[in-house]
Amino acid sequence: MTAIPSASEFALPTASARPQASSFTVEAIRDLAAAEAIWRELEGAGTSSPYQRFDWQKAYVEALAESRGFEPCVLLVRDGDGRPCLLIPLAIERRPGLCAAGAIGGKHANYHLPLMAAGAALPSPSALRALLRQAGRRLGIDAYAFTNLPLSWRGLANPLASGGWPSPSNGYRLTLAGSAEEVLERALSKDARKKLRQKDKKLRERGPVVHRWRARPPTSRRFFRRS
Repeated sequence: MTAIPSASEFALPTASARPQASSFTVEAIRDLAAAEAIWRELEGAGTSSPYQRFDWQKAYVEALAESRGFEPCVLLVRDGDGRPCLLIPLAIERRPGLCAAGAIGGKHANYHLPLMAAGAALPSPSALRALLRQAGRRLGIDAYAFTNLPLSWRGLANPLASGGWPSPSNGYRLTLAGSAEEVLERALSKDARKKLRQKDKKLRERGPVVHRWRARPPTSRRFFRRS
């Protein structure tokens, strides 16, 4: 497995410092459907994790926005020629005395990053902070708080992670190529594989090991009675 260094949180107050001059502009889109065309174009040709796909984010919003009390919003950053270069999905939570924005997906998403256009020039960290402050003032956001930020993805630096605090643990990725045994040999040490074989042997000594899916309530009740 390969470690993915990450930042755990990046908080940016919007009330301090004036935005720096930049050729980039930012647009706030409050309706996900209004951003769908550009969103799908960026996810198809740009760089992001599966958690930033339109369908994943839309499903999360439809399932949890009302019960969790957040408002979805999309920040679209364009370069000096008006071409989209970054798309940042936000979940805005308004509480008495504070309005904070974070990434859509929360703890349900392993990785948070913007959708980055292929081959596009991206704003510098300071320019992006200025754009976020600018958008925050328009939307009434007091602070941004992002978690689970990989420092890079597919060779590109995650612009949201610049200036973040180090995460207490790294993310990991694993290439599932070859047989199951070959994958385990690449991912685990000889000693770790030996311990797994010992555990497997002890478990099988207690009787047959099978995997069953609880498809209907009667099956579930039967399993609980046995335990």
